[in-house]
Amino acid sequence: MISCSKEAFFKYANKDFVMPARTFSEVNCEDNLLIMPCFVYYCIGLKVVTSYPSNHNTDSAVTHGLVLINDRETGNLLSIINAQF
Repeated sequence: MISCSKEAFFKYANKDFVMPARTFSEVNCEDNLLIMPCFVYYCIGLKVVTSYPSNHNTDSAVTHGLVLINDRETGNLLSIINAQF
């Protein structure tokens, strides 16, 4: 995992990626959905996050997220990562 993170920082520092603008959609008056794609040489990453500040008075978390990693050549799913924070 550390070598993967190290490689990601090098790619970021060298601007060796394509990161289109994130898509932001208002679900309710203060609750939101964000979709964030990113492409590198060998894979496609997609992060999907919901932000529900209205949950602050409930047992549900305010933020939920998921990251999908796909092979850039075949589209095969490589990883599903819980991105709740």
